[in-house]
Amino acid sequence: MNPFIEPFGVVTSAVAIILFVISFIQYARGRIKIEALLFWEVLWIVLFLTGVFPGMYESTVTYLGMATPIHFVTTFSIIFLFIFTFLIYQKISDLNKKVVEIVQNLDISEDTSKKGKRGK
Repeated sequence: MNPFIEPFGVVTSAVAIILFVISFIQYARGRIKIEALLFWEVLWIVLFLTGVFPGMYESTVTYLGMATPIHFVTTFSIIFLFIFTFLIYQKISDLNKKVVEIVQNLDISEDTSKKGKRGK
């Protein structure tokens, strides 16, 4: 095992530390909830450990028939991104439906109040 961190490990670790701090700042400002903070902090810790100890996936990589640990990390990162994108799409779709309902209810209440004023 090489005692020195590879260049990609240095970059990965630095990015993880920066994102860890940014996530905490976002929580302190009230922009994310504690559940989101915990999720992201765990993710950044795993990213940091991946950069510092890329060999920690060796047995999994061998079992899955992948050539190197970076293939494992890349593959599962892409899978995670697909899942995350799908969940974001669902959330946006739900918000879009709620906005449409609110606008329709506002339109109905405005029509009702205009009709009531004309009848007087």
